[in-house]
Amino acid sequence: MEQIDHLRLLTDFVQGFVAATKSGKKPTPAVKSTLLQLAVKEHFYPVPNPAKGVEEPEFLFDFVWYKNSDLNDMVLVAESERDRNVRQVLLDFSKLMHSKAPIKLLVFWVHSKAQRNGVVQKIEECYMNKFSQHVAREKYLLVGFFDRDQIADCYFYEVPDVANLTPIRFARLDSLPYLTA
Repeated sequence: MEQIDHLRLLTDFVQGFVAATKSGKKPTPAVKSTLLQLAVKEHFYPVPNPAKGVEEPEFLFDFVWYKNSDLNDMVLVAESERDRNVRQVLLDFSKLMHSKAPIKLLVFWVHSKAQRNGVVQKIEECYMNKFSQHVAREKYLLVGFFDRDQIADCYFYEVPDVANLTPIRFARLDSLPYLTA
């Protein structure tokens, strides 16, 4: 399977999200329509896919990219939490950890940078560093939105090929500007 450039994926996602919200979509449908468009662009089979009349409902995750229509090999799983509830954001992240998909994407909203930093720190300390079943080269992508600053902060972690993973720390990528409708 062709490697997916995580920086390009994050940039395309935020730009697609901006375009979708500017066209009048609410945030959650904007996340899903953006992921749908990116899956098609990357030649993957997205579920759910209302554009094709695909009847498969959400299965375990808010959004999945499959390698093809046999729905066996996951490429990307995504969870989105718009509620600004830290506990719910962490619950959604914990679901991603148990997926065999090589790319795991969490999109979430918070009230402030401090709350966003707290979410990332809890993910690192309470989930990633305690999880014992990481797979080499799996990628975790986090996109944290906070409306007041109109910034999407993006984080990345790729599990290395080594046995000793602690302490796990996400790399903060450049913040990407966005504007919601």
